[in-house]
Amino acid sequence: MKNEKRHRWLGIIDKIDGFEAAAPFEFKLKLKTPYYPCLEDLALARPFRFLSPAAFPEDGDTSQSIKAPHGTGAWKLTETALGEYDLFERNEHYWGEKPKAAKILVKVIPDPVSRALAFDSGEIDIIYGQGQINFDTFNRLKNSAGVSAAVSKPMGTMVAAINSAAGPTRELEVRQALQHMVDKKALVMGVTLGTLSQADTLFAPNVPYCDLGLPPYEFNIDKAGELLDNCGWKLVQGKRIREKNGEPLNIDFCFIGNDAAHKSIAEVLQAQAQAAGINLNLLGEESDSFYRRQKEGDFGLILNPTWGPPYEPHAMVSSMLLPSHADFMAQSGLPMKAGIDEKIHKVLACQDLKERSDLYREILATLHEQAVYLPLFYSALFEVHRPDRLGNVSFGGGKTDIPFREFVLE
Repeated sequence: MKNEKRHRWLGIIDKIDGFEAAAPFEFKLKLKTPYYPCLEDLALARPFRFLSPAAFPEDGDTSQSIKAPHGTGAWKLTETALGEYDLFERNEHYWGEKPKAAKILVKVIPDPVSRALAFDSGEIDIIYGQGQINFDTFNRLKNSAGVSAAVSKPMGTMVAAINSAAGPTRELEVRQALQHMVDKKALVMGVTLGTLSQADTLFAPNVPYCDLGLPPYEFNIDKAGELLDNCGWKLVQGKRIREKNGEPLNIDFCFIGNDAAHKSIAEVLQAQAQAAGINLNLLGEESDSFYRRQKEGDFGLILNPTWGPPYEPHAMVSSMLLPSHADFMAQSGLPMKAGIDEKIHKVLACQDLKERSDLYREILATLHEQAVYLPLFYSALFEVHRPDRLGNVSFGGGKTDIPFREFVLE
């Protein structure tokens, strides 16, 4: 809470009215209003976590570092070399079922190609996670003898936020046209080589409260053109980009420039937009500039991946209330923005399951109808391992949850 301003995107921050260590084994937390995801927020990897008193620095501020990784988990961190590796050993005093392996060596190999070479040579036994392996390498290994490869259930959505408060995208018809112009099947094949599935909604149907059956925006260039014609963006004879009052239909599309996947997505969407008479001006920038644009609303479209479990939907919906990410700015031009925010406050405080489900439906259906999000594909975790070396490999419940405890050395 010493750094609460940095974390106001998380709903519980503004709900906390006080806290105290009332007794050696008693902690009291007082909230200003009911808040149904309280325990979920306290169980996140960040910004809150349970930490041993022995791990706190002298000033109690954990924003920069902790004193030492004391804990009660299944593993003990016994050796570390920054940027090289971390060695974990089984915690023989663990209160639950102990890990099946005695040691886990986690190697830091920054480059996906180098990771694949390390796997091919037998230097490492498993590659696991999101973005840890190239799509083409995954497909190669999946079809290799003696290799097991798998893709998890959806762990988030690759989505572009569309600015409803500035430029041509202030118009609903333009935002809807952007939805219809995207050939998602071609995008998924071109960018992910068919390893992921196309997304038609902001959150995947396996996310709580989000299996709503909302009608997808089908790929239809003619429909996109009709919508643009209706709001005055016309194709002038001899020109490829539509115009309105002499101004071309230019939209800035922002992404992180050194992210190969982001760059590929941007280039595919730029080519598809041209078929509808829209010019996407690609702005690939460093991450600091990219996140500044998110917060300040300095974009037409901007890649804005969702956070995956356990943050969805409550934590991401809560962040829509503040200009901490692209969501608030993307929605800021909507005439019903105040009503959406009111429903978000209500759903986070709601104790009735049916009412909560109805409120989530109203919020997500409105955002879907207003076309402020362009879902592209559902992200996932990937893993490859050799079953003759490693067994009982499975996926955890979130991006940072790796079930090493279950892995068995064969």
